[in-house]
Amino acid sequence: STARICSNATWDQNAVRIVSSFWNSTYQFSPGDFGFDSADNLRVVAFSPGNPYARLLFSSSINTYYSSFYNNYHSGDLTLDNSGNIYVAGIYNITRWAPSTSTATSIVSVSYWSAPRLRLDSKGNLYIGAYFAAGIDKRNISTNIC
Repeated sequence: STARICSNATWDQNAVRIVSSFWNSTYQFSPGDFGFDSADNLRVVAFSPGNPYARLLFSSSINTYYSSFYNNYHSGDLTLDNSGNIYVAGIYNITRWAPSTSTATSIVSVSYWSAPRLRLDSKGNLYIGAYFAAGIDKRNISTNIC
């Protein structure tokens, strides 16, 4: 859940760097998007601009990588569900990463031609919006067997 922040809240003006861009000897990876799971663990997806590679970072350590993004420099948003699954929006698919797996699964094929934004509601329905889509699409969850 989101923290309750009062109208008179202030933030420290000194930042602490917790994740940096990094090299894997071939590509530079920069944080593309991030979120927090229900236990406040930081989840980061880092992309190599112009190359079809992405890495998923769990709590600031490299966990896995995959190459299912084509033109990933157009990759969009990231969101998490309350089970810790990470959903990444690309211009051609929505991909889910389960915390206990080393591979990603494409769950929805899309064609937005721009970096989509992605959200889940409390029922698990996906909302996808993109500049060239000229709107927000809703994808209702069809099965949810745990």
